[in-house]
Amino acid sequence: MGTDILVIGTGEYVTGFVHGAAANSDKSAGVVALVLFDLRSRGKVEQISLCGRDGKRFPGIRHHFAEQISSRYQGIDASVHTFPDDNDYNP
Repeated sequence: MGTDILVIGTGEYVTGFVHGAAANSDKSAGVVALVLFDLRSRGKVEQISLCGRDGKRFPGIRHHFAEQISSRYQGIDASVHTFPDDNDYNP
């Protein structure tokens, strides 16, 4: 049985998503989230949650994960729970 993970922050190092697009760096798929998705595929992690201040970024982040991770790494589930809701902004 794996551990549930809560990541605080949704920046480049976590998600690879910067200013509405993949980062123009060696971290375009993110680092933290990619490792967590891999650990989930190995049964070490169960639920992955991301917490950021701008929920309006989350639809773009989920789309980014689908393009940069799910479509490139077979068998990797890049689904995440997100806080706040997609329409909320918490400065």
